Amino acid sequence: MNYIFISPNFPENYMHFCEKLKANGAVVLGIGSEKYDNLKPELKASLNEYYKVNNMESYDEMLRAVGFFTHKYGKIQRIESHNEYWLEQDARLREDFNIPGYRPDTLITAKKKSEMKKIFIKAGVPVAKGEIIHSREDGLNFIKKNGFPVCIKPDIGVGATDTYRIENDIELEKFFNEKNLEKFNYIMEEWIDGEIVSFDGITDMDGNIIFHGSFHLDIGVMEIIRDDLDVFYYTLRTPPIPLVEYGKKIIKEFNIKERFFHLEFFKKKDGSYVALELNSRPPGGMTIDMYNYATSLDLYDLYAKTVLGKKVFLVPEYDNYAAFVGRKNNKNYLYSIDEVCHLFKDIIVYHGPLPPLYSESMGDYAFILRDPEFAKIKAAATGILERTMYDV
Repeated sequence: MNYIFISPNFPENYMHFCEKLKANGAVVLGIGSEKYDNLKPELKASLNEYYKVNNMESYDEMLRAVGFFTHKYGKIQRIESHNEYWLEQDARLREDFNIPGYRPDTLITAKKKSEMKKIFIKAGVPVAKGEIIHSREDGLNFIKKNGFPVCIKPDIGVGATDTYRIENDIELEKFFNEKNLEKFNYIMEEWIDGEIVSFDGITDMDGNIIFHGSFHLDIGVMEIIRDDLDVFYYTLRTPPIPLVEYGKKIIKEFNIKERFFHLEFFKKKDGSYVALELNSRPPGGMTIDMYNYATSLDLYDLYAKTVLGKKVFLVPEYDNYAAFVGRKNNKNYLYSIDEVCHLFKDIIVYHGPLPPLYSESMGDYAFILRDPEFAKIKAAATGILERTMYDV
C-alpha cells in the first residue's frame, strides 16, 4: 500500500503513525512544509520519501506533490493528515486522485455542526437546541425562545476558535457589530451546564468499532482559553454504559469507516448526556498516547493494521487512569519541573514542552500521569499545578 501522510512532523507524536504503517508493510510518503533536515531521525527512518512544499495552504503545490508520488510509486491507496485543519484539503486530494476516504461531497456531515445535529437526532441521541443565524433578527428570535446564556460558534470550525458565551443583550450586540453574519455562518445554541466527556475510538473498514475509550474534562476548552486556565483531563477506566451506547449509535449513523473518531458530549449535573459534536480524526493533543498508557495498547499500530486490512482481535482492558496536566509559562508554580519529577516520579510516564500552537488551549509544558487509583492522579495534578503566593 502507498500511503501519503500529510504533515507527518506535526503534531510530533503523529510520527508514530508513520513508524507503525511502515513496520506493517506500507510505503509511507510524507508531504510537509518543514525542511527534511529538520525532521526527527525516527521520522526520517519511517518515511520512504518526503516531499517538501513551500506552503501547505497552496493546493497547487499539494497537487503537484501527490502527482509526483503517483508518477514515481504508482496508485496511492490512502492519504491522511489525521488533522481537522487539513480535512477539506485531504478530501479534495482524494477526489482528484480517486483515493478511498472522505470526498468533498461526503464531508459535509463531518464538518458542519448544524448537519451533525441532524445525524445525532436521527440516531436518537439528545442534542442541544441550536440554529444557524443569518441575521441579528435570527439571533434575537432564538434567544426569545431559549433565553440567555447562549453559545455562538462557527458552523464549520476547529476546536474553540471563534466561540463565545453570550450572557446578555450588551454582549450579544457586541457580537452582532463585530461579525459578518451574511459572509460567515454561525450557529447559536442553548447553553448546557456540564462537563465534557468524550467517546473516542477507531473503526475498521466495515465500520465496526475496534477500540473505544473516554476522557473527562472538567472545564471546556473555551473557558480554558478565555480565562487562561491550567489544563487537566483524564481517561476513564470504565467508559459509562449510556455514553458508549450513544456513541455506537452515532458512529453507525455517520457510517465512519477505517478512521479514528472523537465525539464530545456534555455530562449534565443529573448524569445525563447531550451530544456536542463529532470530529472524524483522532482526539487532540497527546490523548492517543494517554490511551496507550491507560490500556497497554498501541493505537498507532492498531490503526496501521486496520488500514492494511489485517484482522485485529482485542478486548481492551482499561488498567489505569491516564491524565494530562498542562502548565503555562505565565504562571508561578510552587514546584519546578525537576521537583515535580522527583515528587511524583512513580506515576509520571512522560513530560516535555508543547508546541507554541498549543499554548492557549493545552499549556506550554505537559505531564502525563498513570495510575490505577484516581486519588493519586488527582493529588499529583493538584501538586503540579499548585501556585506560589506571588502568582497573579
